[in-house]
Amino acid sequence: MSDLIESIEKIAAKIPGYGGYIDREKSRDTDKRLREYISKRLLGIKDSIDRMKAEIMEKGIIDYLSGLDGICSVTERLSNSVLYSPRGFGGLFGDNKVYEEELEKLYNFDRNFLKSLDELDERINKAWETQEKDFSAKIKEMRLIINEIESAWKDREDILNSFQ
Repeated sequence: MSDLIESIEKIAAKIPGYGGYIDREKSRDTDKRLREYISKRLLGIKDSIDRMKAEIMEKGIIDYLSGLDGICSVTERLSNSVLYSPRGFGGLFGDNKVYEEELEKLYNFDRNFLKSLDELDERINKAWETQEKDFSAKIKEMRLIINEIESAWKDREDILNSFQ
């Protein structure tokens, strides 16, 4: 079956413009997989915070729950926003065509976005390890980072909207 598909793709590649269409479709699929990955990472971060909340509640420390709940809410909302946002590269007949140069900018943006997720994950782990020391300051740092990540995602959507 894959030989048949390869043969069809070779024939179709000779059709003017078809190769670009295939590249755009691959870009759309890549963007979708990236958004799914980011969404899962955000849910993983939320789960880490939920585990932290459970341990804190077991210790009877309720002062920090409100701040952690806020971080969880933003993280979950952002996860849904990422997962259900429009694809970053329109197909040949799509309403929203993003060309190679703009797509490269988008990929660079996504790379930096992933670094921000890594930073947040690292901060959560450090806060988890040292819960007793300046924990409210660490919660504020985590909140600041997730707010920056959410703002960055809105910037990404603005970038995509500018290509319409």
